[in-house]
Formats: sequence, C-alpha cells, structure tokens
Amino acid sequence: MMTIFRHTVLALMLVPDSARASDFQDLGAVDATAAAVAGGAVRPVDRRLKLAACPEPLHADLPALGAVAVRCASLGWRVRVLIDSASVPLVTAPIVIKRGDPVTVNFIAPGFSVTASGIAESEARLGERVRVRVDQKANPVMGEATDAGSVRVGGIN
Repeated sequence: MMTIFRHTVLALMLVPDSARASDFQDLGAVDATAAAVAGGAVRPVDRRLKLAACPEPLHADLPALGAVAVRCASLGWRVRVLIDSASVPLVTAPIVIKRGDPVTVNFIAPGFSVTASGIAESEARLGERVRVRVDQKANPVMGEATDAGSVRVGGIN
C-alpha cells in the first residue's frame, strides 16, 4: 500500500505544474468577471479553490447581499465573490425599513413564490439584510430589503 502511495506522489511530482493547472479554472478570470459586474473591486477568491475549467465564458449575476455569483452553467459550479466594501464609495442611502414596521415578505424559490406579512425586527437600507418575524411562534427569517416595506427571502443564486 505504501509503495502505491509513493509511486502516485512521484508521478504527480513529474507532471509539470502548468499541465496540472490547465485542468482548473483560472481564478483571475473569476475575479475579473465579478469585478466587471460589480462595477468595482472585489475581494479575490480563495486561491486554494480547484474549480473545473469552464469551457464557455463565465456568467455573473447582479450583486446581491454584498456579493456577486460567478457561474459556469455547463459544469454547474457557482462561486460567490464578495464585493470589497472599502473600494465602494460610501453612500448613505435612506433607511427604507425600520424596526417594528409591517413589511410584505416575498419568499422566492425556483418555480414559485409566496407572499406573507411580517414585522421587521431590525432596520435596513435598500439592498441590506433585515430580520423579519412572520409568525410569533416561529423563528425570524433573514431577507433583503427591496423597497420600502418589502423584503425578499430566497432567490439568491
């Protein structure tokens, strides 16, 4: 058993790094795709990631909850890249939801959506996370403030 392990390690050592790296996605391309959609700097993805090389151009979703989702549709992988908050200019958007406000909660999942009423347990600006209690006996849910008195839960790609 130990001999097989040694032979495997030796075989991997003989394969050049460039040959092994070509099987994996260029993480710089992931960062660049996220930065193009975010309109600014993003935090680089962890360089230890070993994603299969995408045979097509990468796709990125619009920023949501402080991150951009970069995906390879044909292989089915997705990476959330954090937006670098230090590079984004500070704009103090008005608070659209205050603690105790009644809100409409939109639960979104692939193929359906459900709307319910709830009470905000924290305040939030447009696009920020907010905690909402839909039922007095249930735990609060976290969602994104989408408008004054409106919260989206789920639907994050």
